[in-house]
Amino acid sequence: LSSSSAASDVYKRQGIINIVTKKNKEEGLEGTASVSARQTRLFSEAGSIYLNYRKAKWNLYGTAYLSNRERLTSYEKDIFYTEPTDIQTRFIDRENTSKTLFSGANFGVDYEINSNHVIGMLLEFSGSDENQNRDAISFDSYVLSDSLTFTKNRDEATDRNYSLNLNYQGKLNEKGALLTVDVDFIEFSSDNTGISKTDVVTLENNDILYIRDWFRNATIQDINNTSFKFDLELPINDNISVETGVKLSFSKVDNDLDFDTRSSTGLTWIDDPTQSNFFEYDENINAIYAVINLSLIHI
Repeated sequence: LSSSSAASDVYKRQGIINIVTKKNKEEGLEGTASVSARQTRLFSEAGSIYLNYRKAKWNLYGTAYLSNRERLTSYEKDIFYTEPTDIQTRFIDRENTSKTLFSGANFGVDYEINSNHVIGMLLEFSGSDENQNRDAISFDSYVLSDSLTFTKNRDEATDRNYSLNLNYQGKLNEKGALLTVDVDFIEFSSDNTGISKTDVVTLENNDILYIRDWFRNATIQDINNTSFKFDLELPINDNISVETGVKLSFSKVDNDLDFDTRSSTGLTWIDDPTQSNFFEYDENINAIYAVINLSLIHI
C-alpha cells in the first residue's frame, strides 16, 4: 500500500466522522421548560415551554406560556383644608385587588429549499384577562356635619392578539445580494368593561342615605392589519452597498365607547350620548425606501 493511498483513506475516514458529528449537532428535538413563583402580599406563578425539532431541510419550533399575577395594594390619604370652605378635612382609605392571567403561544416552520433559499411561517397568539376591584371609603368633615361615602369599582379587561407571518429569504448571487419578503396578518381585539357606584351612608350603621354616582362603561376595539414588505440588499463592492424596499400596510379600526348611567329609580340603565362614541376608519400606509451604505477606509 503506497503512502499516498493510506493518507487518502485516513482523510476519507476523518471526513465521514466530521459529517456525522455535524449532523447529530444540528438535527433532533430539543426544548426547555420553566416554572416560577413569587410571593408578595398575594401569590403569583408562571410557566413556559419551548420545543424545537430539526430534520433535514425542516425546522419546527414552538413556545407556550401561562402566568397568573395577583396584586393587593392599599392607599391612605389625609387632606386638610386651610382655605375658608365648608369642608375641613377628608380622609380616604382605598384598597385595590387585581388578578391578571397572561397566556400566549407560537408555532413556526422553516423549510430550506436549498442552501440559498428559505421559506417560513410563524403563527402567534397572546392574550390577557384582568379582573380588578377598587374599594374606597371617604370620610368628609364639614363645619356643620360629617359625611361618609363608600365607592366600589369593578373592572374587567380582555385582550386578544393573533398574527400570521409568511416569509422568504433568498441569496440571489455570489456577491451576497439578499431578498427578504414578509407578509403579515394581524388581528387585535379588546373588551374592557367597568362599573362604579358611590353610596352616601349614615355614620352610625352605614345605611344608604342616597346614591351619589352610579355608572358603567364599556370600550370595545377591533383592529385588522395586513402588511407586505419587500427588502433587497445589494452589495456593490467591499465598501458600498444599497438597501431598498417597499412596505404596504392596510388597517381597519373599529372603536365603540359606551357610557351608561343609572335611572332615577335605580332599576334600568340609560345610555349617555354625551359621553358615548363610536367611530371606525380605514388606514393605508405605503412606503418606499432606499439606503446607501458607504464605508470609508483611511490608509
